[in-house]
Amino acid sequence: MYEMTEYLQNLYNALKAKDIEKIQEIGVYVENDDQYDYETHDVREINLLVDDYIENRNDISREKALILIDEFDTGDKKDEFATTDY
Repeated sequence: MYEMTEYLQNLYNALKAKDIEKIQEIGVYVENDDQYDYETHDVREINLLVDDYIENRNDISREKALILIDEFDTGDKKDEFATTDY
């Protein structure tokens, strides 16, 4: 199982390339923690969109997943800046 950031990077690259086999190889990221937070929600939504893309070849779902992955990564960076002491 990939760490979440590595998983999202690999998934993003496979989605950009429209590489269905690679996407299926990567699989889905499942958090075993019962805690429900915004990251867990975002990853679940990404997984649903990717599944729709694989099953139905729905390019809109692929594009939405790419956007969510982009926003997820940016959100992490903003959080890091917000907690930095100057």
